[in-house]
Amino acid sequence: MESWFSMSPYTRPLLGLLAIVFVFLLIRFMIKQVFAMAKFVLFLALVAIALFFYYDYKGYFGPVKAAGASAAGADFSVESEAEQTTQRQLLAQIVDTEAKDEFAERAILEGRAYKYLLNKVSKTTREKLVNEVNDRTTFENLTDEGDFHRGEPYAPGRGVIVEVSNAELGPEYGLPGWTVLPAIFVNTAHEIYALRMLCPPGSKVFEKLDKGIKEDKLPVVNMAGLFFKNYARQPGDLKEQPWVKPLMVCPEIEFVTSEEPREVMKELQDTGYSRMLPTKRVDGLPTEQRLVLDVSYEQVGIKLRAFGANAADVVNATGSINAFMADAVAKLKQRLPGDQAAHPAAVIVLKSGLATDPRLKPVTDALKAAGVTRVCVKLDAVKSNATNLGK
Repeated sequence: MESWFSMSPYTRPLLGLLAIVFVFLLIRFMIKQVFAMAKFVLFLALVAIALFFYYDYKGYFGPVKAAGASAAGADFSVESEAEQTTQRQLLAQIVDTEAKDEFAERAILEGRAYKYLLNKVSKTTREKLVNEVNDRTTFENLTDEGDFHRGEPYAPGRGVIVEVSNAELGPEYGLPGWTVLPAIFVNTAHEIYALRMLCPPGSKVFEKLDKGIKEDKLPVVNMAGLFFKNYARQPGDLKEQPWVKPLMVCPEIEFVTSEEPREVMKELQDTGYSRMLPTKRVDGLPTEQRLVLDVSYEQVGIKLRAFGANAADVVNATGSINAFMADAVAKLKQRLPGDQAAHPAAVIVLKSGLATDPRLKPVTDALKAAGVTRVCVKLDAVKSNATNLGK
């Protein structure tokens, strides 16, 4: 071999040069392969991201699907009279009418209905809600005839948030990572609203609002949401009676960057209204779910329906419905948290007629016999379950 190399002085340099060329070609080949692999990986990543957004839009996974998951035994993706998960039954459970100077029921956030509205808000935006607002709905409509506007979109317009706090949502809400901001909103017409603002993971809205309140530079915001109920809240001055204002469940508010922050807190101090803040919760019995009883008057008595089942075809004034009612109340208690089962509540929904009709007495007597003392009677306010609730 040594003699072969010595035959020509150019053999070694030539082989060295070939080796360098082969190394260069090998490196170039490897770089091409790396780039080809990188392009392939990027292509797969792009496809994966596209699939993620498609299925997220369709609600197959993530917070949107989780919002439709079971919440305290309720699957809002399926309407069932037997489970009281139809929109009509859920909204019928909301109570905000009481005798004068009584606030216990109006201070309650009915858990099942609250989760349902949070579920709906998680799937929409402020802009969509504004487009769905019925122009005939007003602040006075919400306060005077709340039962006819449950779950309707409403946009109070521009204003400022004068009080805000931050609350994490438990797993029963099906919204991991989301937060709710309880807040008080005052619009340019000086109308006051209570809010439950749903914010997605990573939101910085609370920090911005809280900073503005502490510095008395309240940012101007736009708000729209779904009407829940006329809600009772205790002012900071305990000598004052609780006030009752519309409660809206809403997505994140929009900051109006074209307007300067307002010095509202100084104005409240100058006018003496600062004693109204901070507001406090009014004590009331927590209520995850109320029994919904559908009642229609007949010539000889009434027809009664609960949890998707009828009592007799017609219940005479002398007929006993105690067994039927006891069974319905037992079903309700099974769906309540342990600390609420001792205080079940019911809503009697009349198709027509008066709450003072004597034919209703067997129902109220049977409820009392079954251990229900918190009973609200209201007229039916039928609502479809369409996406556009405001039209």
